[in-house]
Amino acid sequence: MINSTELLARSVRFCLTALRCLLAAICAVAVLVPPQVTHAAPAREANAPAPAAQTACSPLVTSTADSGPGSLRAIVACAASGATITFSP
Repeated sequence: MINSTELLARSVRFCLTALRCLLAAICAVAVLVPPQVTHAAPAREANAPAPAAQTACSPLVTSTADSGPGSLRAIVACAASGATITFSP
């Protein structure tokens, strides 16, 4: 028969083991997932000309070639993060 002191000791050991496992999992995730880094655009001088407008990357694949305009490789290289890429029929 287990007395109340032994039951309490077992419960505490179980909780400590669970907390150690949880802490190990949190530390593993913190090591594996790099922090999100954002870079601010450099400030322009007051009298500096505005930068030229960038041409938008069309997210439409129109070529079956390995590289070059309209190829999947070219679209992936210039597409923004999270962009949807479609294929022409």
